[in-house]
Amino acid sequence: MSANEFVAETTAGEGQKSRFMTAGEIARDMQISEGSAYRIIRQMNAKLKEQGFITFRGRVNRRYYLKATGAGLETL
Repeated sequence: MSANEFVAETTAGEGQKSRFMTAGEIARDMQISEGSAYRIIRQMNAKLKEQGFITFRGRVNRRYYLKATGAGLETL
């Protein structure tokens, strides 16, 4: 996965989603507890750090999350 895949076209504004997902969003999306969501964020951020990306505690890049979980796939 290249760094260019993570470049956002715009910054989050009115009517737009943030580039990062919070534990609360992930918990709702996956129907899990926020504690489990934080654990998933830590795992994803560790993988991103290994690849040289800057990460933020308690948040994960939305595109990476969608790709890693397959949540953004239309059909399997």
